[in-house]
Amino acid sequence: MKPTIGIITKPLTDFECPDDIWRELYVKDNFRQIVCKNGCNPIGILAPFAEDKFNFSGDMTEDNLSAEEKNSFVEVLNKCQGLILQGGMSGDFYELFAARYAIEHNIPIIGVCAGFNTIARAAGCDIKNGKELKIRDKEHSVYDVAFRHPVRVIDNSLLYDLFAQKTLNVSSLHTWYLPESIALKNPRIKINAISENTNLDGNLCRTVECFTVNDTFFAMGIKWHPEYMEQEHFQTIFSGFFKAVSA
Repeated sequence: MKPTIGIITKPLTDFECPDDIWRELYVKDNFRQIVCKNGCNPIGILAPFAEDKFNFSGDMTEDNLSAEEKNSFVEVLNKCQGLILQGGMSGDFYELFAARYAIEHNIPIIGVCAGFNTIARAAGCDIKNGKELKIRDKEHSVYDVAFRHPVRVIDNSLLYDLFAQKTLNVSSLHTWYLPESIALKNPRIKINAISENTNLDGNLCRTVECFTVNDTFFAMGIKWHPEYMEQEHFQTIFSGFFKAVSA
């Protein structure tokens, strides 16, 4: 029987679809395709509430689900052998609950961009806005699939095991960051890759580009967008996730 991979759906924001009369939840087809290519069954997981209480701020610490909604959501999450948190313009409370549940119950989970933020929050880290860190405009937020910047891969990390390279050139489209200084204080976070940025004050600001969560079967956050890069890169970085799912 094929493993089932739950892709957590995300709501389209007004920024993504201004003046749109429809309210939609989406799954990026890149993720559906890679799930199928790795011999798994993809399913989209919807928000577990009836009323309109989506969070578009991108900033959250607690979930806003009722006890009944949590119980219903857990029934769905338990049908999955792995979970994917997609990128997007914000993170939502139900995604945070899913990430915490996956970490606590050893369901393999992988998150990209906004999904990176959600897994980091679920592991107890504070995510910072680029304005607060005084990171220069367009340092990472470039709406272009061809944009690349280097990240330094940490030795003795899962990411290094996957690529066997000390530097990767990656795409970026984000304005929220996990500073290295915050990640180093959290014993659950294993830093896998770092980006070095010169902020508006001329100081060096190191931010985490990839991490795994200690004491879990598999939990990884990726700050860049591997789904928009070469298929080989996308497959390689997700190979650890699918190996954990198969196990």
